[in-house]
Amino acid sequence: MSDLEDAELRALEDVINAVSARMLELAANGNPIKASPARVYAAVLHAVLKSARASGHFGAGSLVKASLLDSILDGVEGSARDDAVFASLINQFAHN
Repeated sequence: MSDLEDAELRALEDVINAVSARMLELAANGNPIKASPARVYAAVLHAVLKSARASGHFGAGSLVKASLLDSILDGVEGSARDDAVFASLINQFAHN
């Protein structure tokens, strides 16, 4: 496995962990997710893929260029737009 492939796998793992933590947080605050966890993960991963494509980088390692990752991963400050996209992705699956 190349370093770029390893970086992409770590990024996807971090995204899955962040989404899982957010779903648990919502449930603890009385807003459980009404969709299957697989559906939520799929929606977020799809958004990350779209963000990576929009970066204009293609090929190995292009996934880590997704600006949306900055709003998903801990310790990284994302743009206001990407913060809103991530919040909207997760919140659309929560009971209101």
